[in-house]
Amino acid sequence: MKRLPGIDWDTGGNVMIEGKKVNRIMINGQDFIAGDVKTALRNLPADIIDKVQVIDDYGDKARLTE
Repeated sequence: MKRLPGIDWDTGGNVMIEGKKVNRIMINGQDFIAGDVKTALRNLPADIIDKVQVIDDYGDKARLTE
């Protein structure tokens, strides 16, 4: 993750993408260790990652409107 452009780590070890803090990691649409991004990234082997997609989630209400 550290090699990807646009992804930064702050001094507290939080992951920042385009200046916004990452709040959750999902794998195949399912939460992966919900709420603890640092632990999720430590426990995710790099060799299983094929693609990385960043989604700005605006919440449940935004998903209902198209």
